[in-house]
Amino acid sequence: MTFKERLGELLNSLQIDDPRDKVDLRLYCKWRIQAKWLLINYLGEDHLYTRELISALSSDPDPSLLGSYILTAKGILEALMEDLDFGMIGVKGPFRWDSVMKGFIQNVFWRSSKIS
Repeated sequence: MTFKERLGELLNSLQIDDPRDKVDLRLYCKWRIQAKWLLINYLGEDHLYTRELISALSSDPDPSLLGSYILTAKGILEALMEDLDFGMIGVKGPFRWDSVMKGFIQNVFWRSSKIS
């Protein structure tokens, strides 16, 4: 799944039209961490969109304000989607721990084979 497809899924996964709407805290927390992970891993922690999203979602969730948090975050994600559509933002690939570990393991085995 591409970054843009996952971003679209996040935009559509929590439907809310009014900040006073009741929101399931469990679903909100799941959505919040997935949105943060997506932007951090594909845009980086220092990207403006990532910083804005983290700022919008940084406070401890107050159940009476969840709708406001979601609408604010969705506004940020919608703006990001528009900028992607216009080609104004480049997206990097996600950080892959498995490839880093594979290289590390190969390096360790290569060094150990040279010692014996």
